[in-house]
Amino acid sequence: MSPAIGFGGLARCTSCRPSSRSSPIADVDFAAQRREKGTTALLTAAEERLEQLPAPGGPTVLVHGDLWFGNTLWSGDRCTGLVDWDCAGAGSPGIDLSGARFDAALMFGLPAAEQVLEGWQHAACRRAEQVAYWDVVAALGTLADMAFCVPALHDQGRSDLDADLLGLRRDAFLSTALSRLDVDDQ
Repeated sequence: MSPAIGFGGLARCTSCRPSSRSSPIADVDFAAQRREKGTTALLTAAEERLEQLPAPGGPTVLVHGDLWFGNTLWSGDRCTGLVDWDCAGAGSPGIDLSGARFDAALMFGLPAAEQVLEGWQHAACRRAEQVAYWDVVAALGTLADMAFCVPALHDQGRSDLDADLLGLRRDAFLSTALSRLDVDDQ
């Protein structure tokens, strides 16, 4: 079961229209940090590609905004809760779904991201929309040097992960999303 499942349609805002977030961890400008600290051609290409596209429409729901394994509580193989809600707000369910997909890809490789998507779609009884777009957004929530997230992953028991492997997995996830985004546009 995907930890993002509960947010695929939980709290739809119908009578109010709170400001909608367009990315996870909305108060951090990762693009500006990459400009300051260095970036890669792939990250730059992804930023430029998103600038050409309108943000997808769709429902506005409650999103966690920083959905990754370290912010989930588990009983066996069942997600029982989410913690660290300081990035929560209104937005597309794609923000949390792709956040969970990206985290799975970083932790276990691309096939794990597809398992998250399959689990979400099965539980939601519908296909996820604009997955490639939101996957690009999720991957852009990083710096070029993935060393910034290594300590948190080591704290989660993943001492096998280093910045180089995380960078390779991020780039594979992002490249796949960009190629799917191009197919979705045709």
